[in-house]
This record gives sequence, C-alpha cells and structure tokens, in this order.
Amino acid sequence: MKRFWLGAALILALTANIAEATFSYTWTTPSQVNVGAAYDVSVDIYWAPDYEYDYQYSVTLWYNGSTPKQYGNGYSWDTLTLSDSGNETAAGRIYWLADCQSYEGEYSSGYQYIDVVAGNRAPVPGISVDGRSAGQTITRPYGGSVALTVRHTATDADGNLSGIRYNIWNATTGFFDNGGAFVPQSGGSGAVVRNVTLDTDGDWYFWTDAEDSQGAYSSTGDWGSGFHLVVVVAANNPPTSELSVSNASPYYNQSITLTSTIQDADGNLVDQAVDVSTDNSNWTSGWNNWSGTTAWVISGSSATGTITYTPPSVGTYYFRSRGADSANARSAFATVTVTVNRAPMTAPTSQNYPNVESGVSWTPAINGNSVSGTGALLYNVAGKTNWGSSPWTTEPGTYTFFVGQLADANHEGNEVDPIVGRIMVNYQRYEITVPRRTATFSFSGGPFTYDGSSKSVSVSVSPSGATYSTSGAYSATDSGTYTAYATATGSYSGNDQYSWTIEKATQAAVSITPGAQTVQRGASIQFTAHGGSGAGSYMWGGAAQGSGDTCEVVFNEIGSRSVTVTRKGDINYIDSAEASIAIMVTAPPQYTVAVAASPTTGGVVTGAGTYDSGTTATITATASAGFRFNGWSGDATGSVSPLSVTVTRNMSITAEFAPIGSSPTIAGQPSGQLKIEGGTVAIAVTATGSDPLQYQWRKDGVVIPGANSATYVIQNAQVGNSGSYSCRVENSYGYADSMAVVVTVLRAAGDEDNDGVENAVEVALGLNPLSADDVWVHRFKYSELGYLDESPGGKYSEIDAEGNIKATHP
Repeated sequence: MKRFWLGAALILALTANIAEATFSYTWTTPSQVNVGAAYDVSVDIYWAPDYEYDYQYSVTLWYNGSTPKQYGNGYSWDTLTLSDSGNETAAGRIYWLADCQSYEGEYSSGYQYIDVVAGNRAPVPGISVDGRSAGQTITRPYGGSVALTVRHTATDADGNLSGIRYNIWNATTGFFDNGGAFVPQSGGSGAVVRNVTLDTDGDWYFWTDAEDSQGAYSSTGDWGSGFHLVVVVAANNPPTSELSVSNASPYYNQSITLTSTIQDADGNLVDQAVDVSTDNSNWTSGWNNWSGTTAWVISGSSATGTITYTPPSVGTYYFRSRGADSANARSAFATVTVTVNRAPMTAPTSQNYPNVESGVSWTPAINGNSVSGTGALLYNVAGKTNWGSSPWTTEPGTYTFFVGQLADANHEGNEVDPIVGRIMVNYQRYEITVPRRTATFSFSGGPFTYDGSSKSVSVSVSPSGATYSTSGAYSATDSGTYTAYATATGSYSGNDQYSWTIEKATQAAVSITPGAQTVQRGASIQFTAHGGSGAGSYMWGGAAQGSGDTCEVVFNEIGSRSVTVTRKGDINYIDSAEASIAIMVTAPPQYTVAVAASPTTGGVVTGAGTYDSGTTATITATASAGFRFNGWSGDATGSVSPLSVTVTRNMSITAEFAPIGSSPTIAGQPSGQLKIEGGTVAIAVTATGSDPLQYQWRKDGVVIPGANSATYVIQNAQVGNSGSYSCRVENSYGYADSMAVVVTVLRAAGDEDNDGVENAVEVALGLNPLSADDVWVHRFKYSELGYLDESPGGKYSEIDAEGNIKATHP
C-alpha cells in the first residue's frame, strides 16, 4: 500500500493484496464541520478472509495522514469498531484513514474526509478569584468568613457574545451563588464581577458558562471540575479577662463595685461571670455554678459588666471573673482580693425606761446608732439574764440594766462593761420594776429537712409578744424526731411542748473528669470525682474499683467500658446519685518481631511474635553445646540476653553464636640477642590456646612481612637488624602479645665501649662489648700470641685475626 499527499488534497493509491479476501469499511462522521466545532468519528471494519487459518488482522486509525490515533485487532468474519474525536482550528479538508493488515500480510485501506469551513465559533469563558491559584487553601477567622471578588469573563472571536452565567458551588450549601439565567453581554468580550462571602468550610468550585447569539455554548467546568479553592477555619483564640474593684479595704456593711471586662479576638463571646469566695483554695466545682456567681449572656468581641456586693462580715474575700466563647474556650481567671475591716460605732443616746405595770408589754431600745452592732444588750446586776433583743415580756421584780451597743466581729467598741467584761459603746445604767404576769405559749417552725445548718423552733410568749429562739438548744446533727419544751417560771405560769422530724438531705450531683473518650488497649487514665455533699467518701464502680477522690484504671479489654462513682452518705445526707461515663477501648496497631540464630546450629532464640505497638518484647538467646552467645544484629545491638525492646514497627533480630574455645597465652617469652655482623639471630616464643594459632613478629612495633612462625631467624645479621622485637599470637578467640626484647648486631672490628678491645674479640671471650668494665677486670695485654689475661691466676688465649679463640693456656 502507498500513500501520496498533495497540499490539502489526498491522493490515495490503495493497493490491497487481498487475493480473495474482502475488507469493508463503514464510516460514521460528518461531511462538514465549522472551525472550532468538536465532532466524533468512527469506522466499522468487516473482514472475510481467504484462508481459514488467516484468522486475525490489525488496524491503525490515522488522522490527516501523519498521526496514529487508535489501534485494534479483529478476527475472521468479525466487525471491529474504532472511534475518536476532533476539533479543527483552521478551514480546509482533513482525512481519517484506516489501515488493515491480515495475519498473512494482506493489506487494505479505507478513508473518509471532512471539510472544515469557517463558521461560528463558541465563546471562550474564563474565571479568576482574587488572583488565587487553583487548589489554594484559604483560612477564615474562627466564627467569621472570608470575602472574595470573583470575575467571570468570556471572549468571542466572532464578536457575538450574548451572555455569561456565574456559578459557585459547595458540598454543604449546594449552589451558593448561581445566577440561573445568563447575564446579557455583547461584542467580543464581557465580564460579571461577584463579591461573595464564604463562611462554610470545605471545597468550593467556581466556573463560568458563556454562550453566543448563534447558540454556541462553552464552560470552564462544573461543580467537580471548576476552579477549586479549599476553605478552612482558623483555630479559636480563648478570651481574656480583667477584674477591678472600687474599694479593696471597705468597712463592714459597706458595698463595693466590681467591674469585669472580657475581650475576644475572634468576636464569639457568649458568657461572662464573676463570683466570690472566702477560701481561695476551695472554689466550688464548675465555672458557671459558683456560690455568689453573677453571670451575663453576651456576644461580640468585648463585654463589660458590673456587680455591687456587700460583704456579710469582716474578713478576706476573693473575687474572680472569667469569660467563655461559643467554642467553649475560657479565659484565665482574673482575680482581686478585698479585706473587710470592722466598722466603727457611735454611742447610743440616753433614755429612761419607765416601770412596767403588771400585764403590760414593753420594748427596751437603744437609739442614736449610726452603725448597728449585735443589738441592744440588756442584763441585770446579778448577770442572770441576757436577753439580747426586743420585744420582751418581763418577769416580775426590780431590775437594774446596763444598756449599750455590743461590739462584735464586724463592729468596734470603746468600753468594757463592769459585769462580764464585754466590749461595748458607752453603756448606760437603768432600773425598772416588772410585776408578775401569766404566760401563754405558741410554737412555729418544722417539720425540717436537714441541709447542713442548724434548725430551730421559735417559742412565743403571749400577750407580751417576746420570742424565744430554741435554735441553739435544738441544732440538728442527725435524722430523728425532736421535742421542744417551754415552761413558765417565776411570776409566769404554764408550759407547752412541740415535736418535729429531721430527715437526711439529698446530696448535690457528682461528676467524673476526664469525660467519655476513646483510648487504645493498655491506656492508663486517672479519674477524679467531683461534687456531692457532706463528709462521705467517693465509691468507684464499673471498670474502676476502690474509694477516694481519684482512681486510676488500666484498660486492657477491647470494647465499651463504664466508669461510675457515687458519694456515700453521712449523718446528714443520703447516698448521692451515680455518675457514669463510657470509655471505648480500641486495639492498638500490631507489629511482627522475627528472630533467627546465626549459625542456625549455634543456639535457640525465643521471643518472636505479634505485639501491640508500644509494648515490650523480650528476646532470649540460648547457646547450644560447644557454642557461646556473641551479640545481636539486625534491628538490635549489644550482647545482653534476655533483650528487652519496645515494639513500634516490624523488626528482625538475629542472635550471633560462636564456637567455644580459649584465647592465646604466652607460655615462653623470647630472649634478647647480642650478635656480631654475619652471625645468625634466632628468637622464639611459646604460646598455648585453641588452634589454629597465628604468629606475627614486629620490629620496633612495625609488622615484619612473612615473619609468621613461632621462631624468627635472621641469617647474616647486620647492624640494621638491631632493634626491639615482639610477637603477637592470635586465634578466633583473641590474641596475646609477648614481651619486647632487644636484638643488638655489632660490627666485628668496631669497639663500641672504647676499651681497646674489638667487639668480635669481646664476644668471643664472653665479654660485653658494650661495657669497658669487664676488660679491666681481666687486664688483657696484647702480644704476638694474642690477648693475654694478666689478672691474678689468669690465663691467656690465642685469638686469630677473625677474633676466634685458637687455644687457652693456664
């Protein structure tokens, strides 16, 4: 087959060596398209072969003669379909060609051409979002939003742009901003600008649709493929708190003003609270449930609240304030301390009490106090009666009273009364006579439920109206039934009684921290109980056992576990209601520890298995007979067995074993040598230890090549062979070094000690050529016979020219 191309025209010379085989082509494609218009093309190829075994053929689909587009394979009497698509950018004629070749080499071709004409072109849409890049992540303030300017644009090469449609989509909100209809446009370009505010996290898609007056339409994408941005929220910032007080040192019964200011950078304030305590180390649990709390519901980025407070007694008061935002983030406490001092009092004005006639009620009083203390104090000269406050029904008799304002913990006085020595303000003396009267009684109060404070029954005496309180005598300390009695004495007659029942109170609710959570198996959590009332202890249940404020639990079982707590009752309270939380225990990741022995006959290694992440595996190496454990390799080092490793990944550990033997020991040390040039030096070492033993001699610490025997021999020794010699003996278990010995080689004719006797002669005579002293001991004299020993009882020796002793004479 041959192909010829001439300009835009295709001249096809189709030569199909098909013999009796038949190829047929069915094309599905437009005969004409506009420039810029997309189109599809496909061809069905059917082949009837000429041979039964020529069962397969291959096809190549070409575009415009030079670009292969599709490949395929067909079979005998089968139809194969190839398809593709195109979008032409210039007018002219383009060709699609199908090349076929059978298994036996038969060829065929079929083609289809399409005329591309200049016609209407679809507009080209575009989009930009504040210069942002596609896929960029935008962080919005916590509780806030991010503002964007979106430009939807389009251009039209034919100048007939008719509309732009804007689209913004989010998975949560759907079509957040969609114009629906196209915004009218004209000419060759247009734009629609949208200012949007995004306050939802997640993926946001922006795209532009454009159309022209001829109905041509195009788009930059859709909700899954448009311009994409990711919106995330910034971390929440907790609020800050400030607290100030108008007077930090007021008198008793003097009010103060507290000002609390809360700031929040994220503008999501929701709560503001101020409370008071007289014990700075024992604030009530729960930040919104303090005794004395004043709370405001607020919003925005700042809030200021004030509270007027009158301390109930002298002492130190601690105030704190706090704010919270919508994310339940709370500010640190802002605190102030106020010290309340005793208030000064003024003296009462003088007055006279008239005598009280029989059957007449009267009310003693003290006038003229600008600041009150505990009230009027009235008592007789004998000090038998201390009534305290009015009104009173007096007993008969004549009484002398000292009346004054009694100082207390909250008020200051200036005098000490003469009877019981209490501090008062300018007491006064009065006398009054009271006749005998008849008393009647009435009771009020009860039944009572004990709540931690004393309960009382009031007994009234009529008709005087004086009231006696029995609270001191009848404080409730336990549940039960109680009876109050009132009896008239002296000039009064009559008595009465009243009974009431005190029940144990219900405790406040209890709670557990930390709360419900999910943990991995093996996790240890310390729980703390809060709340309740009275003196009873906390009792733990469920996965927790024991008593006390805290309880530590280790969770080793997978699944849902509960932790409960109650507070036992005491003499005043019943048991509390139970508090419970759920803990979900999950399995941690697991890893494999593989072990091996090297060599495999050297010993046994244990500890392989599957372990939870973070647990400890114990690996033990046990040497076989004739072997010893040398150390670990792979994912472990060192030579300690058993070995403990923390498992955080898959591990492979090998125990290294070695045969048992002994390291070398030097049994015989080498000896030093003194030789004349030309002589033979032989130094030897003897060693014991496991075979094979290896020897290495050194001269002056430097290895001597080839000196690897127990004996080291130097033939024809020279002066240069002098030095320090040692030997290292090694085997597979260690090594040992011999001592270093000195080998000295001297020139024969030299005289090292300058004693007049040559080195060779001194060596031959058994003297030391390095020391002149031995010559003088023998007082040698040279003669024609040689050197003569002239020492007492000495002898002489004949020595030849080489220094050898020829004969020795007495």
